[in-house]
Order: sequence, then C-alpha cells, then structure tokens
Amino acid sequence: MGIPELWQQFDEAGVGENISTAAFAAQHFEKERRPLRIAVDISIWKRKCYQGKEEVAAIRRQTPAANPNEKNILRKILTLLELKIQLIFVADGKNRPKEKYGAQPPWYKYYSQDDTLLRQTVTSLGAKWHEAPGEAEAECAALQSRGVVDAVWTEDSDAFMFETTLLIRFCYVDKRKVKKSRRNEN
Repeated sequence: MGIPELWQQFDEAGVGENISTAAFAAQHFEKERRPLRIAVDISIWKRKCYQGKEEVAAIRRQTPAANPNEKNILRKILTLLELKIQLIFVADGKNRPKEKYGAQPPWYKYYSQDDTLLRQTVTSLGAKWHEAPGEAEAECAALQSRGVVDAVWTEDSDAFMFETTLLIRFCYVDKRKVKKSRRNEN
C-alpha cells in the first residue's frame, strides 16, 4: 500500500525512468557481468494480473480446466526468464498486518486465495518462492540489502522505507517497459 499518492508525486517530479525490461536486463549484465536478480512482491503481481471471480468463472464455463490468473503471471515470468532475469517471488507471511491505516485494504482479498498452483508454476520454471515473516516488500528490501537480489519489484512505496535502493514497478504507459526508481544513497 505505502504512502498514498507518492507515485503521483514521483511522476510529477520526473523521478524514475521508463525502460524496456530487455534494455534494463542488458544494461545490468553489461555493468555487473551477471544476470539481473529481482525480488518480486507476488501480492502486487496478483493484484495487477488476476482477473475477478466473475471473469474467471466465465472463462471456466468455456474451458473448465482453465487457470487464467496463473496463466497471466506465467506469461510475465516466461518473458523475464527469456531475458535471463533471475526471480525470487516473495509472498506475505503470517505476521503481515491485517489492517493498514485502520481498515482492511481492498487488495486484502488476494491474500485469501490459495497460492498452491501459483507456487508450483513459479518453482517448476526454476524461479524461487519465499514466504516472508511479515510483509513481502520488507522482505524484498532485506534480500536486496543482503545482496541476494539487485532490485525489488513492487508497487508498495513502503519498500523505500525499508531501504530498497532500486525499485521496479509496472509501467502503465507501455506494458513492455518497467518503471525503475533509485533511492539516492547520498
């Protein structure tokens, strides 16, 4: 969830860069001589990629075995793996807050969904799945600070509070790009 309206303020101030995922991965490889490693806050991907229950039900009436939500995430994963990006998907853990700012957030419904198929899909592709003790964005930031990953993919601006230095979020102008923001380390 993070700080309300922070992304809008960032955009208005020109903070961050829209860059193709392929160019970002290539730049990183050229500089570091190894693949880009990203910790992904899976709850954000679920919120952005999952369809509503009605849409899923309509698809399953046509194709009963369909898993459209997992398929949407699978497409994103395959695109990133094709670019040799290494992924660690981080799920919120049992100690995540049930409320933020005094109310249950609207995205809380995504936590009640069974992640078994999604976890199996992720791990069968060679990506890692990790359950955080609490909030995923805090764990993603901790993974980055320990050097396990290079960047954190989340829409939760709280990741900056947890000292993420390179944050990736979805780019809404061009879906082939990501929005990357660096925290000034001075």
